[in-house]
Amino acid sequence: MRYFNKKTGAILDSPSKIYGGQWVEYDKKDASQEAPEEKVEVKKPVEENSTDLTKEEIMNELEALGIDYDKKAKKEDLIKLMMGE
Repeated sequence: MRYFNKKTGAILDSPSKIYGGQWVEYDKKDASQEAPEEKVEVKKPVEENSTDLTKEEIMNELEALGIDYDKKAKKEDLIKLMMGE
């Protein structure tokens, strides 16, 4: 038998009956019980000569990407490094 978790949206196949909690039979679920889609933040792409970002924001992005950089480097050099040049 197939079950649907109303809270997480997980689907489970089980040979045994599942009771309680957020589990309902998959065939008996309705559209309102489906897990909500997660919103994904879309960041605008960085242009090569971008002046919109601060040096600190570029450094944070490089750290998030795991890229080593010189903290004394110029903003233009950090942008090039971030762009993979």
